[in-house]
Order: sequence, then C-alpha cells, then structure tokens
Amino acid sequence: MPHLCFWGGLFLLFSYQNRGSSWQRYFEHLQVLSIVSVAVYINLYFLMPRFFLTGKYVIYALFLSSNVFVDAYFLTIVMQKFETPWEDAGLVQNMINTVFMILITSSLKFFRDNSRKQLQINALENAKLKADLSLLKAQLNPHFFFNSLNNLYGMVLQNRNQQASKTILELSGLMRYLLETHQKERTSLKAEIQFIRNYLALERIRIAKDFKIQFETSLTNDQVELPPLLFIPLVENIFKHAVDQHTEKGFAFISLSVQGEQLFFEVKNSFSAHFINDSQKSGRGLENLQKRLELLYPARHRLTIDNGGAIYKVTLFLAL
Repeated sequence: MPHLCFWGGLFLLFSYQNRGSSWQRYFEHLQVLSIVSVAVYINLYFLMPRFFLTGKYVIYALFLSSNVFVDAYFLTIVMQKFETPWEDAGLVQNMINTVFMILITSSLKFFRDNSRKQLQINALENAKLKADLSLLKAQLNPHFFFNSLNNLYGMVLQNRNQQASKTILELSGLMRYLLETHQKERTSLKAEIQFIRNYLALERIRIAKDFKIQFETSLTNDQVELPPLLFIPLVENIFKHAVDQHTEKGFAFISLSVQGEQLFFEVKNSFSAHFINDSQKSGRGLENLQKRLELLYPARHRLTIDNGGAIYKVTLFLAL
C-alpha cells in the first residue's frame, strides 16, 4: 500500500503539472514511472540487502552504477518516441533523474525500516519492563508478607490485639494496592504514598526501636499519575542494608516533594563503610529502576547515588 501511494502520488504530480494534456501524455507518464521503478526496486530489494547492508560497498557501487546506466539508457530510448519536450532529455539527464529517485526511495526505506526496528525494540523493552515489574511484585510478596504474617502471629500470641488489628489493616492495604495495580500502567501519587506508609509501618515492627525512620511529603498535587512501585526499590534498600548493618544510632530519612511539574524523591540512611561491597552486589533493584526510568521518563529523570562515608543517599528527580 505505501508503494502504491508513493507511485500514485508521483503520477498525480506529473499529471497536475501537465493538466489539460491528452491521454497520450498520461500514458507516457506511466511508462517513465514504470521504467524508473524497475531500477528503484532492483536497488531496494536486491542490491542493498545483498551488498550495501553487508558492507560490500565497492561491489554495491559498481552494480548500482550499472543499474542506473541501463535504466537511463532504456528510458532515453523510450522517451525519444514521445512527441513531448521529454524527447530532448539525454542519457546524462536521465541518469541524474534515476539517481535522484533511487536516493529518495532509499532514504524512505531506511526511515521506515529504522522506525519499525525502533518500534520492535520499544515493544521488547516494554515487555521486559512489565516482566521486571511483575518480578518485583513477586519478590516483594512472599518475603515481605511472610515476615509480616510472622510478626502478626507474634502479636496474637502476646495478646497485642489492638496492634494486630492495625497491622492487619496495613497489610490488607498493601495487598489491595498490589492487586489493583497488577494490570495498570499508572497510579496516583496519593496511592503510592499510602503504599509506602503501610510498607514502613510493617517494617518498623521488626527493626530495633532505636532505628529512626522518618517519611516527609511536600505536595502541591497528590493526584499526579505515575508508574506503580516506582519508589519502593529505594525504600527497600533501607531494610536490605541499613537495618541489617545497624549497630547504634541508625536512621533513615525519606522525603517526597512535588513542585509544579517536578518531583523529587530522596532517601538518606546510615551506612557502614565495611558493608559497601555487599551493598554494591545487591543493586539489582536499582538497576531495574534505572531501566524503568530510561523507558518511562527518557531525558526526563535523574538518579544520583552517593554511598560515601557513613550516609547512603539516593536522589531521584522526575519531570512529570
């Protein structure tokens, strides 16, 4: 269909430029386009795939020159029979015209092929992105919920019923969020914040009392739409590294702010330098996050990590 539109468009252009001519003139247009199309398709579907795209540029140039010369030669012979000004076009002029058509069609084919290839790449990346998100949910569910259920069981045995009830509500809120966003590509910032609050509340049950966790928000709009579970890999790092490494005076500070069309998310937590190798080995979550950001916010995000000294700091910026 695109080919038919291209050649049909050229025919209509020639016909418009020579409107009012006889049917003989339109037939001449068809003859010229038919001869030129032979050279074009020989180049597109034989010479380019076999020689140009395989790096055989010298051979390609030789065959292309022969293709242009033969096509222009036949075009010149045919046009000499026309009773129109076209009969004055010589071999050199027809070679130039043929080369021009080959350049145009080759450029269009390159553009179309590259566009299709990019669409295929994007489709594969999106599929991988969804797979990574599903994997993230699968990793979060068994481990995290198993610990939460153990903590809940301990509360029941100790008759801490009020705390157990609160924990059940927080746990059900997490499960509801995961179920609701399972097939969704976007969720509200308000829902994401509540998910983080529930997650932190459940994790606080198992950590040392002197490990301080603070979560602050500053929002001008909490209905901003964004991908689900975008911040959880950064929050999880606190409990993977900072809490496990905790000895004394441990802390974690999380801040989220939205200013107009800009979002800032920052995590700072205490960090032991002698655990840095283990931390670097456990960076799968951050790697997946970086990939998601590159796909979802190309050229509209910035993720910086500072793990020097006694504080581990991650800052995420998004242009919404």
